[in-house]
Amino acid sequence: EQYRLYEEFLRAQRTERTEFKWLNQKYIKEQRAAKAALKAQQEAVKAQQAAVKAQETERIEKEAAVKAQETERIEKEAAVKVQQAAVKVQQAAVKAQQAALKEVEKIKRNYIELLKKQEHTKEEISQLLNLPLTDVELYFN
Repeated sequence: EQYRLYEEFLRAQRTERTEFKWLNQKYIKEQRAAKAALKAQQEAVKAQQAAVKAQETERIEKEAAVKAQETERIEKEAAVKVQQAAVKVQQAAVKAQQAALKEVEKIKRNYIELLKKQEHTKEEISQLLNLPLTDVELYFN
């Protein structure tokens, strides 16, 4: 009877050891699975953070592109305004030049008329005013 109890005790110990080993292996597998899951979760978080960072970078680049386009548009508008101002200045200069030419022509005509009244010849008027004879003849017809 003692031997049977002893054998049963040994069998119970072996069963306990086997169960302990099985539970220990199960625990180790669960720990490894938990570590792998944690690592996968951390990698997923890193990937998500990288995606967010990429989106932010893309947003910043888009904003910079929009600002660059706006700056370019403003510069083009300014260039057009400068060009328009230059055209206006040029037109004013042409008008001023035309007015000056008219004034010179008027003064020339007045001098020629004055010298004509004083009975100077075409040649004398041409020489006195240092004008080509053809210009003076225009006022004698």
